[in-house]
This record gives sequence, structure tokens and C-alpha cells, in this order.
Amino acid sequence: MTAQQLVPDRRPEDWSAAEVRIALSTARHTAGRHGRRIGLQDADQEDLAQDILLQLIDRSHWYDRGRGAWSTFARIVAVNVVTGHRPARVEEVELGDADAEAPDPKPDLALDLGDFHRMLPDDLARLVELVAQHGSLADARRESGLSTSSFYRAVHEIRLRLRCHGLRPRGKDRRPRR
Repeated sequence: MTAQQLVPDRRPEDWSAAEVRIALSTARHTAGRHGRRIGLQDADQEDLAQDILLQLIDRSHWYDRGRGAWSTFARIVAVNVVTGHRPARVEEVELGDADAEAPDPKPDLALDLGDFHRMLPDDLARLVELVAQHGSLADARRESGLSTSSFYRAVHEIRLRLRCHGLRPRGKDRRPRR
């Protein structure tokens, strides 16, 4: 079965008890984790978990047991919902701009970056400071002392957190919005 083929009769009533448990736990875990990152209230986290469950129901006909586990499918759908769940105002920033001390002509953006920087764990905040200091990811990686895979995994985490905070990381593969 190709990625474009649907399984038309796959409804939640047809899910096994294990699939239901996985869907519920994935939705709760992902919504809770995302909610804690950006400071959502409990009710908003529950709403996000429900959004994730609705998307799982809507997209379940795309699930193909031959291509992967249900838990993997549920996690991918949940992450897609969460990364699409952003505050209304989205600003594009360079990763090195996330340094709260950098001067910025947009005061609102500077405040958002300062809040974002304070929310980061110490290890990720240190990497943001290294990128701001060196201006390139390659130089920052060398200075950090981390392995290449660990460094870029952390950069990916920072970019996800930027998106969750309502800031859009700008990169080589991303065209500026008009």
C-alpha cells in the first residue's frame, strides 16, 4: 500500500483496546509536554489533547500496519498537531537572535525572546548563547564540545521550542514570508 492509499473503513470503533490506550496516552503526554513548555493552563492542555485525538481519528484511515507501529503513527500525528498549534502572532528569528541581550529594533520581539531564553533549560540556553556569540552553527558546535548529533538534536529542540513560543526559526530551507 502506498502512502496515498486510504483504508476507508478504519473507524475508532474498530481500534483495539491497545490502540485506544496508545492514542489517549500519546495525546495526553504530548499536550502536557507542549503545554508545560509554553505555559498553557490545564484546560488548554486538555483542549490540545482533544485536538490531537480528533486528528488521530481523522487521519487513522492513513495508518498502515505494514509501514510502522500504531504508536509511531500516533506520535507523528500528535507532533504535527502541536507544531501547528501556535499563538496567533508569529515572528521569524535567527537562532542566534534568541540571545535575550541582543539589541533589537522590535521591542515586542525582544521581550518575547527574553521570555523564551528564560524558559530554556541551562544546557539549551548555553547553546543559544554560543550560536549568538559565534554566528554560525558549525563554530558553536565546535565550541560546545558536544558530538555533532547531540548538538544538532539540541538545535532541533530549540527550534521546536521557538515554534511553540510563537516564534518561527529562520533557516536555509525556509523562504521568508511575504
